Amino acid sequence: MKEALYLPEGEILRLEILDGQDLEEVAAELRERYGPLPEPALSLVWGAHLKILGERADVKNLEWTGGALEIRFYPQCSVAPEKIVSLLAEAPAGSGMKGADLLRRGWASETSSDRFAEAQEVLRGLQ
Repeated sequence: MKEALYLPEGEILRLEILDGQDLEEVAAELRERYGPLPEPALSLVWGAHLKILGERADVKNLEWTGGALEIRFYPQCSVAPEKIVSLLAEAPAGSGMKGADLLRRGWASETSSDRFAEAQEVLRGLQ
């Protein structure tokens, strides 16, 4: 049976306009109000946080797949090539650039929460 998720529309809008530091405070407030957050709610909070970090790193699109984190950059991206090279040097097998604007980084971890931490680390490394 699927677990239903309900967050008032205003709470979702708050997540979209916050910066990364305030986001954790809102997540804590949601846990206090509604109890432990189910996986869909955690995904919403994580997605909002990754979106914020991605915007700071000139990321056009971020895809979280089962096998990798895929980062597509804007054509005039300001990320220093050395940062990308450094990230890839430490990345798991299967990681690399796919064309001029797509960075594919394989996952080193198995759980969603660990992968979220990995994605944060990668995006912070690009800033």
